[in-house]
Amino acid sequence: MSDPFLQPSLEGVENLMFEPERTLTLIQAVGRSFWVAGGGAVRQHDRDDGLVAEILLPGTAVALTASESVVWVATTDDSGVVAIDASSKAVLGTVPLDEEPSDIALVGSSVWVTQASSLVSMSSRNPRKPTLLLDSEIPLVWLLAGAAGECFALDEEQEFALRFDESGEQLGDWIELGDRVDAVVFAANSLWAGYRSNGALHQFDGATGSVVNEWTTDPLRPIEWLSGETNRSGVWFADQEGRLTKINPVAGAVTGRWDLKCRVDFLVAMNDELWGGDEHHGHLFRIDSALRSASQAEP
Repeated sequence: MSDPFLQPSLEGVENLMFEPERTLTLIQAVGRSFWVAGGGAVRQHDRDDGLVAEILLPGTAVALTASESVVWVATTDDSGVVAIDASSKAVLGTVPLDEEPSDIALVGSSVWVTQASSLVSMSSRNPRKPTLLLDSEIPLVWLLAGAAGECFALDEEQEFALRFDESGEQLGDWIELGDRVDAVVFAANSLWAGYRSNGALHQFDGATGSVVNEWTTDPLRPIEWLSGETNRSGVWFADQEGRLTKINPVAGAVTGRWDLKCRVDFLVAMNDELWGGDEHHGHLFRIDSALRSASQAEP
């Protein structure tokens, strides 16, 4: 299926143009597809063939998560979770919520949703009325699911985090992250956080919340971190000047920096590939294939 927004490759970077008038609220890669939630629709893009399908939603999308078989979209307006069959593209149903959602994640065999004052879950196999996991006085707005079934939830100010196991049991107290976190990923049992306020990168032990490693930058020229992502080759962070930093999560060491010389608002992993997005122009482009020709940035 042809896609009018599929652009020819540029200097080894594959470009995929999304409609610039759409608000790109969230994107996730599953298999060979990118699922993009924006406004009142979800679009599926094949990494090579472009646009595959567009599915209209009963509300405005605010967050998305996906498995090989089902795409889950949290929507406002009527406040619900919409389930979409990834193969047929049919809407399987909507699970109503009591409050407006802010984020959604697959945690083991369950779908978790943060709401204004609570964290709820529902079975991904037979979703029905959500089960309350946590009634929080502090609004939770960001979910980070780990491969082993654990999940972190960040507060509204993105300064604290709570850890849960797959059953929804809270593990320990609040983890204090310091200043507002602007880019964060969970990998190798650690939270990796980037701060625009001072340009620092911190590694937090996922179990204890203690700081394991800290990387700082020139205080007169701090780095503004925009996004983080993880794949099998490492932990990645992009900053506002189009520079990419790679960390070995096992060794806890920075192993590379590249100057991509382009805007990278967010990162998304597709299998072993790393892709970046420019929300202003609606571009999605592959990064890892271009690193060989990209110049190394100064430490």
